[in-house]
Formats: sequence, structure tokens, C-alpha cells
Amino acid sequence: MKIGLLTLPLETGYGSIMQAFALKTALSNMGHEVVLLRRLRDKKKYPLKRILRRFIKKFVLQQWDTIVLIDKKEIDEYPVITQNTQAFIDAHLQPFSPVYLSSRAFRKVNLLGLDAIVVGSDQVWRPGCMDVVEDFFLCGINSGIRKFSYAASFGVDLWEYSGKQTVHCKEAIKHFAKISVRERSGVNLCQVHLGVKPEFVLDPTLLFPKSFYMRYIERHDSTRDGKFCAFLLDRSKDKQEMLSRLASYLRKGYYNAANNTENRSAPVDERIAPSVSSWLDAFNAADAVFTDSFHGCVFSIIFKKDFYVYVNVNRGASRFNSLLGLLGLEHRVVCKGTNFSLIPPIDWDEVETKLDAMQRLSIEYLKTIK
Repeated sequence: MKIGLLTLPLETGYGSIMQAFALKTALSNMGHEVVLLRRLRDKKKYPLKRILRRFIKKFVLQQWDTIVLIDKKEIDEYPVITQNTQAFIDAHLQPFSPVYLSSRAFRKVNLLGLDAIVVGSDQVWRPGCMDVVEDFFLCGINSGIRKFSYAASFGVDLWEYSGKQTVHCKEAIKHFAKISVRERSGVNLCQVHLGVKPEFVLDPTLLFPKSFYMRYIERHDSTRDGKFCAFLLDRSKDKQEMLSRLASYLRKGYYNAANNTENRSAPVDERIAPSVSSWLDAFNAADAVFTDSFHGCVFSIIFKKDFYVYVNVNRGASRFNSLLGLLGLEHRVVCKGTNFSLIPPIDWDEVETKLDAMQRLSIEYLKTIK
């Protein structure tokens, strides 16, 4: 079949890139032709209210580090920041659809000759991650195109949709041939608010073993040997303090798997995202991992590394809770007062047993996409 894969825009988020790559690979291995559907935000629309708010913060409230034209700055710096990650996307995620910057333009997906569309994975069903969440329920897409979700995520365990969004999405999801979500909480949200019962499956990155990802490490950075890895999306003061405490406890130095990419106030040369190869090597080389990222947890598990996760609540805590609960790894969650010496070791045999069972279930689900 010719399948359109609809996920969130791929930029510098390693987890976002790798989940799309893994899902495309899994579907391609099953004999499908997969096209990445590019439903993107129109970043050239500068919201006037946002500009005014930031102007007031800077010149009235005297918060001098505020960047008034932050959206323009993002557009200007984007090609520089994404130069390394975009190389992986271009090499491994083509073919691409045309770019669709609005819901109206997205309806042109109907002209691509697709047999099916798979929505997922990542937080594709979380309002705010895109401008129009209804597009990720395929509102307005021809009924002749079969519709599926794979490991779609709401990100949180609370219902964030408006009444209007709920009505539209509840009607649209009725036209899906099969539905699956990535979190147990997502099963409940679908049942209560959308009137459907989805299947519970793994994030697509967990469908593949370490050996699969090792193929994409182009070289090893030997300066990482004997150290642990820090992969932080938000480098807050409390996380930096915990990182220092962990270094003292482990008696090891650490390195960062990524640059300060998410800090839009940082100089552009500090924001350039390292290559996917370098990021994968960061996990493979690590003696341990400290992360606030969901996919930081995932790749720590894939590479069988002791890891410590500081749950990033604003980015969606239910993702962590579901994954760690599934594999019996809740004890890897840390907070400001955690005593690292009291954290029990990981029973990797138990983790593998649970993971194998979910991999079989998830692969069987993918086989029904036809």
C-alpha cells in the first residue's frame, strides 16, 4: 500500500525524528511505500498580540532579556540550528509530500493517491503542539483513504480540548479503521471523550533493538569514555544542581548529548543541534544517563543504561508514567531530594520480558494496517 505518515514537524527534536524514522522503517519493512506528510506551522505569521506582550515585558516591565521579535529570530536561525538533523531527515525520511501550511492546503493530501494514512507517533493529539489538532484526526480527508493511528499521544492525562475541538474530533475518529495510543491514560481519554476504545502499543522507537540503531553511529567520540550522559531539554537551575549531585555520587564527569538548542536566548552557535549519529553515540558511550526527556528514557532502555529521569511535567508527565510503569522502572524517577544511593538497580531481564511481550503486540497491530 501507499501510506501517508502524519506526525509532528521534524526539526531538532531527536525523539520526534527517531519515532518517525522507526515507524516509517517498520511500515516499509512490511512492504508499504511510505510518504512523510508535511503539515507544518506557518512560521511567517507573526502574532501581533505576542509581539505586543513581549514589547511590554521588555520596555515596560524592564525584562531586558526578552526578545520582542522572537518568531523572526527563529526563522532566521532555523537553517543554521537544524543543519545536522535535517541531513538525517533528508537521507532517511524521504519521500516527502508537499508542504501544507493550513488546514485548507492539507486537504490536497487527497490528491496524492494514498491508500491509507497513519497518524503517529509522538504528541500528535495534544492541542498546542500544532495550530489545528483536528488535522491530526484527518478531518476533511477522503473516506476512500483508510485511516489509522499508531501510538498517538495526548501527552497528558487530562482532557485539554475545547468543546468545539471535542465535537469535531469525536466525529472524525469514527472514520478510523483502527486506533492505537502510546499511553494507558490515552486509552481512557479516548473512551471517555471520543467514544472509542483504542489499543495500547509501544512508541515505535522501541520496536527495534540496539543493533538497529548502532548502524547509524558514524563514529565514536572517545572523549565520552568513562563519563555519563546528560540529555536535558530544559536546563533549569534545579536540574543543573541535581546533575552536579549525580556526578559526585557516581564519581564521574559528564557530557551533554545535545547543545542548548531549545534556549532561544542563547547565541546561535550554541544552539546548533548535533547530528543524529552523535546523539545516538552519546547514549551508546554513556556509563549512565540523566535526562528530562521521554525519548531520553526510551533510548536509555534500548541501550540498557542505568538512567535517572527528572520528569518534565510541562512537556507531558503521563508519557513517562506509562512507559516506566509498563516496564517496572518507576524507581528511576528522581526529584530534588532524591538519595541516589537508595535507588535499586535495574533488572534488565525483567525489563526485556515485558518489552518483548509489548513488541509482539505492537507489531501485530502494525500488520493489520492494510
